[in-house]
Amino acid sequence: MKININLIRQMSIFSALIGAIVGVIALIPIIGNLIFTLFYIALSAILIVYLKRNNILGELTIKEGGILGAIIGTTATTAFLIIHIPLASLIQFIFNNGWIGQIIIACFSSFLAFFCLIFMLVFVIMLAALMNGFSGAATVYVYDVISKLKQD
Repeated sequence: MKININLIRQMSIFSALIGAIVGVIALIPIIGNLIFTLFYIALSAILIVYLKRNNILGELTIKEGGILGAIIGTTATTAFLIIHIPLASLIQFIFNNGWIGQIIIACFSSFLAFFCLIFMLVFVIMLAALMNGFSGAATVYVYDVISKLKQD
């Protein structure tokens, strides 16, 4: 199956929506860390399994699973960071509870600090694409092995 543009658009919109929702939920201190970890590593696996069970995705190769996983990881993490960083900065600025608020405010105080923040965020997005790409490829592989075992 060739990956068409409409499928990529739908996956990007869906993963961006999930990333925005997780960005808001991640403001809850203890739950946020756990949800972000699962989101960062396994979001593409969850989405691929969900779409395969609903017969939206047909047969995928491992390469296509990796590409879809990288797209999902990139868009979801970008949406997460766009939502989470301003909200976390606002909460830290209002309540001023600890050193994290000082670091966030310092990142917006000069151009060089803001550039370093953007550089780190791009690195985090690339790492999320890599992790979710691997997760998507592994999910497609496991899904194929299980479907072949069911046929036998």
